[in-house]
Amino acid sequence: MDSTLVRIYNASIHNFLESQMQSRGISLLWIAANDRDVEGDWVWGPDDVVEDAVWKDGEPNNVNEEDCVALKLTSIGVVWEDLSCENNGYPFVACERPFKMLP
Repeated sequence: MDSTLVRIYNASIHNFLESQMQSRGISLLWIAANDRDVEGDWVWGPDDVVEDAVWKDGEPNNVNEEDCVALKLTSIGVVWEDLSCENNGYPFVACERPFKMLP
């Protein structure tokens, strides 16, 4: 479908995703951030470093080889949490597609 997991580059994107999670009752949402290549070096993709992450207290903690990131809806808002990439107990993902101008 020519899409990838969403990358959060600013507060506007973060706030939009938070509002969608709240209105749809989604408690956890996978995003593109990961540290699969180098533990502790969080990236969106090759040479695309994660900046301004909103980590949950105590995160990232890499318990059980946690190399992927999900947004988690809490009572104080949406925070980031590192989780195992193989964790399939959370079905929701946020994807984005490149913008294409039509002729």
